[in-house]
Amino acid sequence: MESTLKQKYKDLPGTECSFPQEDFMDFYSSDGLRLHTYKYPCDEPKCLLYSFHGLHAYSDYHSLIAMYMSDAGCEVLAFDQRGHGKSDGERGLICTFEAILDDSIKFVESTSKEYPNIPIYLLGSSMGASLCLLINEKMPGIIKGMILMSPALRSRSRLEFIAHHFVLKFSCLCPGMFVATFDDYGAYSNPNIRNYLLENPYVYNGGIRFGSISSVTAGMRQARELIGSLKTPFVVVQGTGDNIIDPQMSEELYNRAPATDKELLVYEGLPHTFVFENDIYAICEKLQKWISFRIS
Repeated sequence: MESTLKQKYKDLPGTECSFPQEDFMDFYSSDGLRLHTYKYPCDEPKCLLYSFHGLHAYSDYHSLIAMYMSDAGCEVLAFDQRGHGKSDGERGLICTFEAILDDSIKFVESTSKEYPNIPIYLLGSSMGASLCLLINEKMPGIIKGMILMSPALRSRSRLEFIAHHFVLKFSCLCPGMFVATFDDYGAYSNPNIRNYLLENPYVYNGGIRFGSISSVTAGMRQARELIGSLKTPFVVVQGTGDNIIDPQMSEELYNRAPATDKELLVYEGLPHTFVFENDIYAICEKLQKWISFRIS
């Protein structure tokens, strides 16, 4: 199904490749959910790069970036968060941010044992970028650098307003109920991107759920609190056309973080999810150079 869909939309950037290895290990959450894993191998890895997707997405979004990173000497590992992609769990539901943070740390810890003495880097988009910041804080001294794409630090939509006024009351009672559409599709330059995502069975296209709003806003708040103490090297990629999160927060992250090795790449008009835009090739090349310089 996935390969057929990619063939149908083969002219879209980012659909020309996939992770060469999937489900390469038996990986379960602490509460017994099977989580689908991915690997983009490298013959002689110089580092491990862990990839974390955003809300309602799945790991295949980063397959093109993973290919570029593998060419640079990175072994790229990923998994679909619970309720997302090919993993178990209620579709589109993030029960708590602590749960997906625990899953992510467990994945890093369990797989990195197979690669002793190899530096660890993180890559995340949107919610996945927030996760990277929290993983880095929970694993002090372990993470050597981070690639943060459209980091979810503060919502540009009604998300946090809804969470503050309504969701805290309802998320415990009915976490699976959806309350609003979380739609970035209108910002894409190519309407076929919308069609590809709507036809993809591994992308959640329903309304955002009460539990997810509560969890993601909690994660954004926790991630914001870490900005003033962030010393790990990082690069941020942000589009000014982002209508999901506040793009000014990427600038604030860059300006306030005390890290001495940091970089901010801003692209005019680029939407929140830019992995299917033509600019992704130039972005991949820049990120490849960024990580190559640090692992060579």
